[in-house]
Amino acid sequence: MNQKPLLALALKAVIWACLGVIFFSALYVSSYLFFPFITTKNFAFQISVEIMFFAFLLLCLVDGRYRIRLNPAVLLILLYLVILTVASAFSGNDFYHSFWSNNERCDGILLLLHLSLFCVVLSGFFRSIKEWLYVFDLFLVASFAVALVALDQYLALTFVGSWSDHFMPSSNGARLAGTIGNSGYVGGYMVFGIFTALFMSLKRSQWWAKAWYVLVMLLELFIAVQTFTRGAYLALLVGAGISVPYLMIFYYRNRYLKIAAVSLIVLFVLSFASIFVFKDSDFVRQQPILSRISSISLKDGTANNRLITWGLALQAVEEKPLLGWGQENFYQIFDKYYTTKNTEQWFDRSHNMIFDRATTGGIIGLLSYLALLLLPFYFMWRYYWGEYKERTDDKEHLARRFLTPVIFSILILAYIIQNMFIFEALAIYIPLIMVLSFVGQYGRGWNFAFLDNFNFKAGLAVVMVVLLAPMLWIFNLKPLYANIDFIKALTTPWPTLQDKINAFEEVIGRGTFGNQEYRRHYFNFYEQTIMDYLGQQENRTAEKDKQMSDWSNLMESQFQAQLKENPNSVTNWLLLNRFYNISYYFDVRRLQKATDIAEQAISLSPGRPQGYYVAGMSYYYFGAYFLMNKNDVEAAKCYKETLALFWRGANKNVRPGEGFDQFVDFILSLQSNPASAPIFARLLAEEPINNSTSIEVIKELARWSNLSADQEIMAQRQDKLKSMAAWLIASKAGSPELRQYLETIK
Repeated sequence: MNQKPLLALALKAVIWACLGVIFFSALYVSSYLFFPFITTKNFAFQISVEIMFFAFLLLCLVDGRYRIRLNPAVLLILLYLVILTVASAFSGNDFYHSFWSNNERCDGILLLLHLSLFCVVLSGFFRSIKEWLYVFDLFLVASFAVALVALDQYLALTFVGSWSDHFMPSSNGARLAGTIGNSGYVGGYMVFGIFTALFMSLKRSQWWAKAWYVLVMLLELFIAVQTFTRGAYLALLVGAGISVPYLMIFYYRNRYLKIAAVSLIVLFVLSFASIFVFKDSDFVRQQPILSRISSISLKDGTANNRLITWGLALQAVEEKPLLGWGQENFYQIFDKYYTTKNTEQWFDRSHNMIFDRATTGGIIGLLSYLALLLLPFYFMWRYYWGEYKERTDDKEHLARRFLTPVIFSILILAYIIQNMFIFEALAIYIPLIMVLSFVGQYGRGWNFAFLDNFNFKAGLAVVMVVLLAPMLWIFNLKPLYANIDFIKALTTPWPTLQDKINAFEEVIGRGTFGNQEYRRHYFNFYEQTIMDYLGQQENRTAEKDKQMSDWSNLMESQFQAQLKENPNSVTNWLLLNRFYNISYYFDVRRLQKATDIAEQAISLSPGRPQGYYVAGMSYYYFGAYFLMNKNDVEAAKCYKETLALFWRGANKNVRPGEGFDQFVDFILSLQSNPASAPIFARLLAEEPINNSTSIEVIKELARWSNLSADQEIMAQRQDKLKSMAAWLIASKAGSPELRQYLETIK
């Protein structure tokens, strides 16, 4: 008996099952994982793709009707994968991070590799429009389930108390985040569901099917609106602005619908304009959706941050124009060009598709990505136009004949608009690859003879058999288990402190891509524990001191590994400084180490005040050590450096009032230490700070204190200035001219 048909049927079932797992991955959230909204989906997707690809290769071997099809979508995504890999390897400086990414994003080259394999399988396995309609149906069922969870969140937020037993609270507060975990992602995901449902409602003829698609479309439109995501609003407005006139004027060719369409367009334009004209009215302000739309402005805080971030992204492209900085390395760009004009302190994305691709892959990477998004649609339109011209009988009118390219072109346009204000995630990548694979079917296929060669297929299948188990372990199971065990280490109430330390050390010792994040959270736990311990003198013993000292040695080793893996992270250097600043009690040599590395974070991010303040505190603690050992000269040198660093940091703040608060609050905190206060008073009153005389510094602080438009804040700052002036006067330090000026302040 020939077993091939049964084997082929089983392999097809595996592929369909994996596709179902992938589409429904948008629902997966596990509290047992670190960054559960991201990692749960990512591991499920990657494991499913690897099994799916393996099954597809075997299917190609046992059933000659299936083969790897090199259509435009497949070739372009593979080209982008190659370009981004080359850019990360040769133009970037952290290929490990570019390849693996981290738990928070899971958006490295490894994910792009799996997306490429996903595209290969979709393009080769589904060969007819009928099969693709089933694919779209499966996706819509999954997206409808995601929308239902978001609807549950909406009801819980709307009917507080009466709808308290909901499935999952929104992680974005009043903005619906569903099981995807981010309202911006939900908005983008719903865009795919809405236009796919629209397409299916026009393709299926049964009334009940049309009713189902309309239900999906309306629910997902409602959810998209309730995300309060302005990018999604703009995407839907443009999409509706094209699709509604297309359907009502051209597709149906009904006179009354045409009149209705024109009326709707006029009504929409007037209504939309009215939102901005009457944006200050109580009615608009009291409606969350209208208020959100009317707040769209270049002066808005979020918009301002985006514009500033795009500006520094442009600077980065100018520095590395061809291949960029490598995948997942935007954080280096943000740190290097950071300015306090941006109220966001830590960005690892530019929140714009164009700038994200241009910075990570350079102009070459950006062009290849745009080609991936657009060229398949060019081939689709060419296919439909060519087929239309060749038909000589029973020609459909253009609008109906071109339904498929029109709807999917509107969809990709809406996607691009949405991603001008946010970045992608796996939940959005999956429907994107689905659409590109479908559209790619209409392009020319490159039928290389070797792809049909049995020996080639068999060899590829054998390679996959050998690699499947290692891939599943290295790419997925090993980091997955480490992720799970890290959460246990972080949250489990261990019997003893040493047990918890051992749990952290064991997980980090596995050497997975999450180690950078794991060590940072490990340090947060260390810092809190050590500070609590040092603050409770009555509970300290020699035995406990030794345990804390040994733990500090372990933590120092972890930081050495952290910096060896990624010396380009400002965060890593700041945390190391903080570690030295709190652990020197157990090894005073760390005070010298702290001052030795004080400028590292500053060199990587010269516009970030925090780097100066952390470095300044290192010199402060070193000075306190010298003072305790009766070495006033060295203490004064360290304290002078402390003042210099804090003054440099304050001057890096483009909002002088905030610089004032940061500098003066530190100065006022010094008064409580009777040992160091006189030294600081003398330094501030008599010694120049970064080439500025004492009186110049005080006058600049006085000017800063008067720059707030808020009278209450201004009064608070002036009170602080008076307190500082009184302290300096009492110290009797400084020149007569300075003391006279301080009297005027007081």
